[in-house]
Amino acid sequence: MPVYNVESFLSEAVESIINQSMDFERHCEIIFINDGSPDNSEKICLEYKKRFPNNIRYIKQENAGPAAARNRGIELAEGKYISMVDSDDRISRNTLEEVSSFFESHYDEIDLVAIKQVFFEARTGEHPLNYKFTSDRIIDLSKNYDEIQMSITSSFIKADILKEYMFEESVGRYAEDSHLMGKILLKNPKFGVVVRPTYFYRKRLDQASSLDTTIKDKFWYLETPVRAWKSLFDIAAKQEGKIPEYIQFMAMYDLQWRFKQATQSVLSPEEVSRYKKLLFSLVAAIDDRVIVAQRQIDVSHKLYILSKKHKTKIINKAEERQGKVFYEGVKIYDRVSDARTVVVDMIEERPDVLEVEGYVQGAVFGGNDLKVIVDGKECKIIKVPRIHKRTYFLDEVIFEPYGFKVVIPKRAGLAYACVEGDENYRLPLVFERFSHLNQMAKMSYWACDGVIVKRFYNYLTITSRTRMRRIAAELQYAVVLARRLKLGVVREFMINWKRSNTFSYGIKNGVDLKTAIMELRWVLIPLKSVVRNLFSLAMRAAYFALRPFYRRPIWIISDRIMAADDSGEILFRYIASRPDVNARIYFAISKKSSEYAALTKYGKVVDYGGVYYKILFLLSDKIISSEAADYVINPFRGYVGDFVDLFRFDFVFLQHGIIKDDISSWLNKYSKNIKLFVTSTKPEYESIINGDYGYGSDIVKLTGLPRYDLLSSHPKKKLILMPTWRDNLAGPIDPITGDRLYNPGFIKSEYYKFYQDLINDQRLLAVFKEYGFTGELYLHPSFKRQIKDFKGNGLFTIKEMPHDYPKAKREGSLLVTDYSSVAFDFAYLKKPVIYTHFDEDSFYKTHTSKVGYFSYEKNGFGPVAYEYNKTVRLITETIEDDCTMPKKYQKRVESFFYKFDRDNSKRVYETIISMKENQLSEGDK
Repeated sequence: MPVYNVESFLSEAVESIINQSMDFERHCEIIFINDGSPDNSEKICLEYKKRFPNNIRYIKQENAGPAAARNRGIELAEGKYISMVDSDDRISRNTLEEVSSFFESHYDEIDLVAIKQVFFEARTGEHPLNYKFTSDRIIDLSKNYDEIQMSITSSFIKADILKEYMFEESVGRYAEDSHLMGKILLKNPKFGVVVRPTYFYRKRLDQASSLDTTIKDKFWYLETPVRAWKSLFDIAAKQEGKIPEYIQFMAMYDLQWRFKQATQSVLSPEEVSRYKKLLFSLVAAIDDRVIVAQRQIDVSHKLYILSKKHKTKIINKAEERQGKVFYEGVKIYDRVSDARTVVVDMIEERPDVLEVEGYVQGAVFGGNDLKVIVDGKECKIIKVPRIHKRTYFLDEVIFEPYGFKVVIPKRAGLAYACVEGDENYRLPLVFERFSHLNQMAKMSYWACDGVIVKRFYNYLTITSRTRMRRIAAELQYAVVLARRLKLGVVREFMINWKRSNTFSYGIKNGVDLKTAIMELRWVLIPLKSVVRNLFSLAMRAAYFALRPFYRRPIWIISDRIMAADDSGEILFRYIASRPDVNARIYFAISKKSSEYAALTKYGKVVDYGGVYYKILFLLSDKIISSEAADYVINPFRGYVGDFVDLFRFDFVFLQHGIIKDDISSWLNKYSKNIKLFVTSTKPEYESIINGDYGYGSDIVKLTGLPRYDLLSSHPKKKLILMPTWRDNLAGPIDPITGDRLYNPGFIKSEYYKFYQDLINDQRLLAVFKEYGFTGELYLHPSFKRQIKDFKGNGLFTIKEMPHDYPKAKREGSLLVTDYSSVAFDFAYLKKPVIYTHFDEDSFYKTHTSKVGYFSYEKNGFGPVAYEYNKTVRLITETIEDDCTMPKKYQKRVESFFYKFDRDNSKRVYETIISMKENQLSEGDK
């Protein structure tokens, strides 16, 4: 067991071995190979060695990598079979006993036995290759080439075989498992699989596993394919005279993940070209049917790979026979198994019609043959670009689905999609949330003004709306939701309970509590599903019971879950102060927030996420927020489909700042369906209107940010350091708090080093002392859990959250930021700004935004520093110049902003009022 930086996980791995149903002290040994681990892993190893001196050995060596550590362990191993469980993973309690039993029964036939893998922690679910675990059996790869085994850690191998082959350290850390496995299987393509045991593979939250760091290492791109697969192809050709299909499949299984990589941030254009040539040189040695047999890439990827391999556009040379498409005898597409699907993104209600928008998923043959039939007549289709649904391979577009828009009269009865020439074959329909129909439940419906739209597998029905039909539709739907309490759930519960027998047996026999709880978790999952389904039924009942009592419009305004102090709060305070407001106005924020009580003096405040909030949400006419994270427009998370037919609200996006980059991939109408998009400058307004957001001048309005109404300036000789976040450094989102979880790998980043060094730079601190300055670091809320990583000093403090942003802007004399839109706030006050772009090359490749209309050099409000020492120099010069914004930047400010008055909230409110109010339909009145 190689050991490196695993003190947080090591005990869990070891306990899963020593608490096996097989007697550990009689039959097992563990060899710890400490590969120069800098943490406290050694202490843990030695404690276990002390407990089991006859079963555990401990070896310490200089860091040499996983392959060298494993080879050392293989050399020392005395057992009959060897397993290489990683020190941050674990195995189920029955593993060693069942694997040993199978091996002994088939010893002369096989050299290895594999068990299935299940992910846990940052990712959950089955490993993609688990499909071969249908029963305890022997797989012969010479007959079933696609039932491969790639993982060494979930394999148990004869010791003499491993000692013969060993790991080739030159292959590198990214494919050493697969390379060794390929050599072993070339010797004997038969191996065993045992169904019940499970290898639990941890996908770590800190992204420290080697599989999560690959795309940041040039070696993985330019060396691994050659050292792993090219060398294995050469070995196979030498031994077999050809490359067996199962070796081809192993290589293609790995390569397919590479072809799914949309972008990268480490290779130069020349290196990208070299990398692609390398991949296609390997693909040239792989049979077409092996490429097509891959399960983790879709038809568009397969066509791209085959086209590059054969240097021709396959789609133009393929032939269709009885619903199947072939190229040189190999089936590449099947109308049934690879069926095109019509994805309905949204259905918008208009006075006499319904506007339906979506795209054709899997339309590899263009999609131009799509037809929509309404009451037996063909409907006109308007083609709509779907840029954000494009499929990329390293920034190369390989496929764009066919986007469409159709207008269906409300008087229509039945509507479906089909392919020209085969009107009898109705394409399957998939419904997204803005369609108001629940993809996960049959008989879901949407009652809009005058009609009821109901979904089925491959068609829609549209009927006139009456009170009785609405009641009947709801009762039918309630029955469907109620059935989810039994169908599948009880069966899954029993299966998982049976699975947990290892739990009950283990408790009686001394299994540690942590391992026991992990086993019990599988039993509780169905119970959670039952609770959620009951909640859906109760919430729908509450909606219909309360709807008649809430006749005035309801507006819910918010900023973040745990914090206000942004445009949401400012607008809320303004509206609450007006005596002529007809709507019920609520501000949503967590009751745990320190700002909750203070907000109640301005108006009604509701606890975000609570039951009352969710009921108000269902009843709301406007959701108004400075944030556009999914929780703003979806407090129900994974069960949102149960409620989308009840959503009546318009989403008003106030913005957290001023948009300067292209973030259309996040804020486009198919993603957020914004009904009022607030902007503050003419360039920003035009970038949204003319960009790929999908909104027109009816949605995008130039009003100004409400938070600018209360901006004030009283400098107190403070340097405000306020960088934005990095998507690749932030932990996953906690759905309860909206915060991101802690990322232990953060402190290894260039980002952390730059700002940690800057706040402790002795040159800056000397200038601070001379001029009476102090500094304050405000981390982005996405890095809230990383605050503890930074160490300040007597002159530079690290600010805790929630941040008092108005105070920082008011008292700050100078802003140092990178790409944060807070620079606009300081510029609005004509305070000096310095931009730090030390990571410009990688920022736009790894972050959520793309380069937009705003050029920091041409449009920015201060100088740009691309390296550390220049940043220090610019700060020093600005402080020495009494923090005065140079005139050239003042002129840029004056020409950039729309207004400098304090009427932004008023303009936003008046714009909201001018929107068409959601009218209660007859059945709701």
